Formats: sequence, structure tokens, C-alpha cells
Amino acid sequence: MFPRASASLIVTAPLSAIPSSMISSLNSKSLHNYGVLMVKRVSTGSFEGAHVFPGGLEEPQDTCQNTLSLSALQICALRETFEETGLLLTDTLPPASTIIRGKSFHEMCTSGVRFLDPQGVGRWVTPRAQKKRFDTRFFMVNISDSEQSRRVVDQLRGMRVQESEVVQVAWMQPDEALQANMQGKLPLFPPQFYMLSELGRERRWQALAAQVSDNRRAVEPVLCARSDGMTVALLPGDKAYERRMGGGDADLFCEAGAGPLHRLVMRKAESGGFHCIRLLQTIQAQQQPSL
Repeated sequence: MFPRASASLIVTAPLSAIPSSMISSLNSKSLHNYGVLMVKRVSTGSFEGAHVFPGGLEEPQDTCQNTLSLSALQICALRETFEETGLLLTDTLPPASTIIRGKSFHEMCTSGVRFLDPQGVGRWVTPRAQKKRFDTRFFMVNISDSEQSRRVVDQLRGMRVQESEVVQVAWMQPDEALQANMQGKLPLFPPQFYMLSELGRERRWQALAAQVSDNRRAVEPVLCARSDGMTVALLPGDKAYERRMGGGDADLFCEAGAGPLHRLVMRKAESGGFHCIRLLQTIQAQQQPSL
């Protein structure tokens, strides 16, 4: 099946800007001074029961003209975030504005609303063996707690849930989310795990902007089964990746051995997604997908 174009948005904010009631308490000893916006999907449909970044399929109306000349995929990421959480990423409207009330995102897009500019951070394609496939561009927006960003920050106090797709919205610190996944408490999919791992290298929100690089190369994992029942997602640069993409039997190379290695080892969660995800990596930094 040909993958469908989609977009997802990673939203970060310093803890000082997030209402305490919306900060996850999975790990009170977190070393990060910022949170990442995560939504828990409903138990049916795509990514069932897992925690993901807001996002969804590109729509024809996402080509609307706007003051920043954003791409359709950037608009898609902003729209999906608004529809799923109620967070409108703009610095031109107060959250209680009557312009927002009763208007769809596309109506606001064509009426001159100035949105924040999401920065591209990656591209992942669903493995070919899956029935539903997506070609997803990931973007990131860093919200500050400055006076300039107060309209965005104020919205965090009134965020809602799109109940048809999302059952929970929370801000999580990267290390707590990864630890909860290892403990079997927080199911994730490979792209979210990988990007949270990359984000987690920076403990302070102030340093995140310097870490962003727009890697447009598509990362298309190859899934294989290990003898102990674990699932392995082979990534570009792994010794078995090119062999499997060429039609070889990747299952023969799923067991860890001599490198180069670039793979995620994980256990399928009953509710959807994966638990106990670990990254095995011996390749050089320039060979791997970056945030």
C-alpha cells in the first residue's frame, strides 16, 4: 500500500509555562526542565492506545495561503494539534477571541491568522508490511514563557481533548516517558521513542533550538522477529537493513551480533504500540536519522 502523506507536531514548553495539573507525574525525579506535549490515542484506529505527538493525515484544505507561506504539511501539523488538543499555535490572537469561536482551523487559516513557524525535524515511513502506511513529516515548535508568547502559553490552561481520537492530553518530560515505556506503563511507537530519545539529550529547554536539524531523508523501519519473542525495528545503517530492503530474510539477522547495529528492540503491547523499547546503536552519528 502506498503511504499517505501526514504530519505530526512536537510541542515543547518550559515547566514554568505549563499548568501543574497537566504535567505528568510518572517520574518526580526527572532531570528535564521542560515538557513535551503527548496525546493518548483511543483504543481503535491508527496507533490505538499508544501515546503519540499530535498529528494526522494531510487534507486538501491544508494548502491555504497564510502570512508565513507555510507548507501544506506544516499547516497539517498545526491543524491536527488544534483539533486534537485545542492548542492554537499563533501569536496574533488571544485565546478567548471571538474570531476563534465557532470557526474551523481552515477558516482561521484563510482569514489572516499568523501561526508560529514549525521547524522540520524528521520524516518516518510506516514499514511496508503494515496494512495502513503513512509518510509522516515531523515538525517541532518550542513555546517560551516570555511575554511575547503569552497568548500561546495562556491556552495551555484551557486545553481540551478531541474524544473521537484522543482520550488524554499531558505534558511529559522525555526521561519520564522513556522510563515509563521501559516499565510497561507507556506504550510508544518507534518514531516517538526515537525522537524522545533525541530530545532527552538536552536537559534544558533553552538548548533545544540549537539541536533542531531538518533531516528530510525518510526513515522506513524494517520489522523482524527475534527468537525470544521481541520485535526488532531495523533502521538505516544496520547490518541487516539493506539486505532486508533488497528482499533478503532479515529474521536471520535479528539476533544482536557484530555491528554495525542501528535498531530498536521492543515488546508488543496488548493495548497497541510497544513497551520495553531499547535502542541498539553502534553506527556513527552521521549515518543515523537526527532530530
